[in-house]
Amino acid sequence: MKARPRIAPVSVLAALFSLAACGPAVNHPSLAPRAIERLDAMPPSPPPPTAAIPVDASKQERIAALLKQAHDGDVRFQPQAMAAEGAVERGAGGAPGSEAWIAAQEAVSRVESLRTPVAQSLADLDELQIASAGAPLDPDTATALAAAYADVSAIDERQRNQVASLKGRVTPF
Repeated sequence: MKARPRIAPVSVLAALFSLAACGPAVNHPSLAPRAIERLDAMPPSPPPPTAAIPVDASKQERIAALLKQAHDGDVRFQPQAMAAEGAVERGAGGAPGSEAWIAAQEAVSRVESLRTPVAQSLADLDELQIASAGAPLDPDTATALAAAYADVSAIDERQRNQVASLKGRVTPF
């Protein structure tokens, strides 16, 4: 008997699949993007309407009061700062513990304590700004707050510089 070669089932399947590719050419649609897909056919969606924020009169009054407090504090501060200049000039060259030196130190301390209204106003305006981050303000109040903060910050910086200048000229103990 003669042995017949057996054809493996896998090779039969491979032959069938390769013959399937030899069929008639079919015009399948391309997978490339179509012309319409290249265009941005959808217009951008408009931003959601924002509800008008009502004017908060109480915050505007608070801002005005804090601004007035800072200006009033500066009005009290400036004459004392000028008076302290004279005391510091007299005590600057004096020995620590001398009468002139003690008078200069006391004058600087009085002037420094008069910074409180401005510093407090600035801190309160800062709190209002922080609070407005969570609950937006109307444009008028936001503008008033920003202007007041800038104004009081300038006053505070000027006063800090004046006090630092006075302290720098008096010999430390």
